[in-house]
Amino acid sequence: MTRPRRAGHTVLVLLTSLLATGAFPQSPPTPAEGCRVVVDHRDAVVGEFPNGWEARDDAARATYRVVAESDLRFIRGTAEGTGSQIGREFEWDATKEPLLSWRWRPRAFPAGSDERESSRNDSPLTVYAVFGTSPMTQAIKYIWSRVVPAGTTLTTGRTPAIVLRVGPPPDDGWVTESVNVLRDFQRLYGKAPGRARGIAILTDADQTKSRAVGDYGEFRVCPDRPR
Repeated sequence: MTRPRRAGHTVLVLLTSLLATGAFPQSPPTPAEGCRVVVDHRDAVVGEFPNGWEARDDAARATYRVVAESDLRFIRGTAEGTGSQIGREFEWDATKEPLLSWRWRPRAFPAGSDERESSRNDSPLTVYAVFGTSPMTQAIKYIWSRVVPAGTTLTTGRTPAIVLRVGPPPDDGWVTESVNVLRDFQRLYGKAPGRARGIAILTDADQTKSRAVGDYGEFRVCPDRPR
């Protein structure tokens, strides 16, 4: 089960302050896919908190750092008994670009975690798609879980969640996700969403008082693919 004290309201507070900062620079569409890179880390400083992101609190600033492997740069979340989000707002018309795509990779699962139980609701990787304007912000939560089966929908908290992955990846490497946020929002909330505002990420281990580590690569938005 998701935690009411953190679900939804936290994302609302986190991204409200971003409205005043304006849109972040955008990359041109990728001709081969029609996708648009909205968040990457090419200009980020290795070892520092990622520039262009808003931290919920000081714990979040201590959790997320830019890491480099060869020529690849990404965000690594390392939660030591903590659970705080960071968010990024960007221009996004989800009616034209309903697909959100990103790369992620779990490095350490929080011991004993199970998102179906409030007392063990921790995840190495979580991505939020955030919609609406204050005070009516709503979100969808996408999870990589330690034990909850992929495809599970968790709707007991304020922010509905979808489990996309479970357990370690087969080759211990990066996995690319692509979700249709419009379809997911309509299914979970029973209505069309407000304006798409951006994303938030969360690596947390506060309920289990353990350790969680997860990596986040670049994010893209894309038009829907023909069926």
